[in-house]
Parts: sequence; structure tokens; C-alpha cells
Amino acid sequence: MVTESSGSPVSNARLSVSNVFSGQTEETLTDASGHYCVSKLGLGNYEVIVVAEGFPTSKSRVRLAAGAPQTLNFQLGGSSSKAEAQSGGTEPSLL
Repeated sequence: MVTESSGSPVSNARLSVSNVFSGQTEETLTDASGHYCVSKLGLGNYEVIVVAEGFPTSKSRVRLAAGAPQTLNFQLGGSSSKAEAQSGGTEPSLL
């Protein structure tokens, strides 16, 4: 999920998810509720870049392992942007 520092969702934020080793990149946009999903990613290390109009660009790295989908939440705005990761589930993906 992508939110502002106030907790309000950020719609139409562009997320670029790049495999650090292969360079393969997948892109998606957040919906009106700030949610996004990038599925069918291979195992490995990824860099996630979030770009939204009116906010500084946010970057984070995440490692996808077998049987461990990641939930990566971004909070944009304020003095800095931050990301929080959680794992769970059965298939490598970012939610």
C-alpha cells in the first residue's frame, strides 16, 4: 500500500520493481485505495521505486524467497519517505 504521511492513500503512484541481478523490471500503478500487486516475480533481490506526483521518489530493496510473498508498504511525504516490509503466503509476489 502507498500512503501519504497523513495515512491517506496515494492513487496512481507508479511502482517499478527491478530484479537487481537480471535487471528485469515490472511496473504497476496503485489503485484509488493506494493498493498494488506485482505477481509472478522470480526469487531474488529487487529494488522498488515509487513515483507519485507531488511527492519525493521513494526506493526500497526487498528479497523474495520461495513461499514468502512480501507486503511492502510505502509512506510518502513529510521529511522523508519510508518503506515497511512483511512476509507471508505461498508465492513470490509484492502486495
